[in-house]
Amino acid sequence: MVKLDTNIGVRRLLLFIVVASTACGDSTEPQADVSGSWTYSATYAVDLGFLGTTNCSGSGVQATVTQTGSTFSGSVQGGDWTCDVPSFDLVPFTSDNPGQVSGTVEGTSVSFEVQGFVLLMHEGTLSGNSMSGTLTGTGSIPGLGSVSLTGTWSASR
Repeated sequence: MVKLDTNIGVRRLLLFIVVASTACGDSTEPQADVSGSWTYSATYAVDLGFLGTTNCSGSGVQATVTQTGSTFSGSVQGGDWTCDVPSFDLVPFTSDNPGQVSGTVEGTSVSFEVQGFVLLMHEGTLSGNSMSGTLTGTGSIPGLGSVSLTGTWSASR
């Protein structure tokens, strides 16, 4: 009489699972690199409290960031910023007082904050040498008081 080993089927199944999982490899995306110089722009609505809401935009902001692992940091300065009625010009990031950037990148998702006189929180997507997304912010503008804002942003290098 031939004795059948019932464990052969289980062993073959386990071997198949090990081989198949090894052949498939790691499915995580490679870490994106956001290090370098970026040119940033944004359009947003600012709630000025009792003064109402104004639309603002900025372009030409220069950001320089360095990355370690999934975190990055750096600074921003310059750019042309304007707002509608009540009309005022902003100079949020100067060479004497640059904004500070800190954030994370995971795959193509990027999240960062820029601290100037308003804290701007950014969420977005990275695609090659460009990224874009939404922003929110709170803070105080000298002469105007507390503000909050929402809008969109983009950056390219």
